[in-house]
Amino acid sequence: MFFNLLDFNVRFPDEEEAVQLSISQEEPVYAIARLRILDDKPYSLEHTIIPIKLVPNITTEVLSQSLYDYMQHELGIVFGDNRQTVRAVKPNQEDQTHLDCRTDDPVLEVVKVMFLEKGTPVEYSVVHHRYDMVEVSFVNVTRDAIIG
Repeated sequence: MFFNLLDFNVRFPDEEEAVQLSISQEEPVYAIARLRILDDKPYSLEHTIIPIKLVPNITTEVLSQSLYDYMQHELGIVFGDNRQTVRAVKPNQEDQTHLDCRTDDPVLEVVKVMFLEKGTPVEYSVVHHRYDMVEVSFVNVTRDAIIG
């Protein structure tokens, strides 16, 4: 798997991004758009927002590989929970261009907020997956099963 970097800049978050990341709209963030390629086929289109103060020194070289590897191994970041919402949506023009899908092909949208170990939001992303390239499985564990 590799990444094609489509856009990378520093800007201020919009209202939704600031709310999801629990930051002010005056705090600079990285705005990253990457196309994930798997077996020479477009797999997913990622739009990621990360506060600069939490993850410094992101470069285009870092983004050509696993961002999570960089965060964990280079910066010592310890991830906690994440919150994801998954739904089917119709492809937008960007999806049709980069994911090579038709207007009537569904895409699987995953909206995610990743948290640090202590609960601080570190990433807000919206990822569109080709319907024929991804599968989602869920395992729900009840609290009684965890306690024993």
